[in-house]
This record gives sequence, C-alpha cells and structure tokens, in this order.
Amino acid sequence: NSGDIDVYVVRVGGKKSARNWAITKIDSYHGLTPVGHPLRFEVVVSNNDDQVAEDVAVSLYVGDDTNAVDTITVPVVPARGTTAVPLYASLKQPGHHEIRAAFPRPTQADGLGKDNQNRLVVNAVERVQVLMVHDEDATRTLEDPEHECYFLNIALAPVSDHYVEVVDKPSA
Repeated sequence: NSGDIDVYVVRVGGKKSARNWAITKIDSYHGLTPVGHPLRFEVVVSNNDDQVAEDVAVSLYVGDDTNAVDTITVPVVPARGTTAVPLYASLKQPGHHEIRAAFPRPTQADGLGKDNQNRLVVNAVERVQVLMVHDEDATRTLEDPEHECYFLNIALAPVSDHYVEVVDKPSA
C-alpha cells in the first residue's frame, strides 16, 4: 500500500442523529486583497444536527500558521441551519495565500474532520493600477473638482498612498 486510506462510518437511520457541524463556505468580502489592509472574510457555519448549536468558536488562519489571526464565537447556529460570520485578516506580503477557516477545537464540532474546515486562496497585491480614459482637456488634472472624473478618482483612491493608483489618460 502506498498510503493510508481514511474510512468514515456515517450512521444512517435510527432515532438519534450524530452531531455534525461544518464550515461550508469561506469567501472574500473584498474584490481586491491588498497587502497590509484589513480584509473581511465571510465564513458560513452549518449545523446539520436536530439540536441548536451554541457557542460555536470559528477561527481564521493564514498559510501554515497554527495561530489564528481572528476568532469569533457564534452564540447560536439553528438546528438544520446556517449562520454567516465575519472574520478578518491582514496579509503581510504580496502573492498567493491560503486562508483557512476552522473550528479551533475540532473535538467540539464532531468526528467528521473533513468538513470542520474550509480553505480559500487569495492573491495579495501591493498596488493596482486603474487606467482612466476621459474626454477632458489635458490641462485639467484629476484633482480639479471640475474634472469629469474627479469623483471617480476620489472613490477609487481616497488617499494619496492608497493601494489603487489611478492613471490619467485623455482620449484625444
């Protein structure tokens, strides 16, 4: 045999169902994942039991780090229901990062370890360049309140050292 084989026994039928909590979804709340900025992740906790789950702890991890970057305790997850919770992380360097949501105490959840965590890969960036093509006169800058793209520029890059860099290009 070249490797181990995991076997899980799932009880089917009977009067009492085994407790089964799961992390069924993790998603980035932001479209961009800039380095050094707090990022919000939405984690969905499922309770596949007939009983209400109380005080369910969920943690967020970055990469192989065993220390959670954020943890939240969900007061109640309804029976046969789900609850979405926000967790936050800040990435320290550009590149691809694995984000993992997991129950910090796996034995608290249940014996089916495969669904006690969920993963997401994000690409952290230092800067994002946005090309803004417009019909304005080249003598006006984006900082001019009369410029047609003035408000869009502020929305994209609200401060001078923002991770979005707006590149100004008149169409003519």
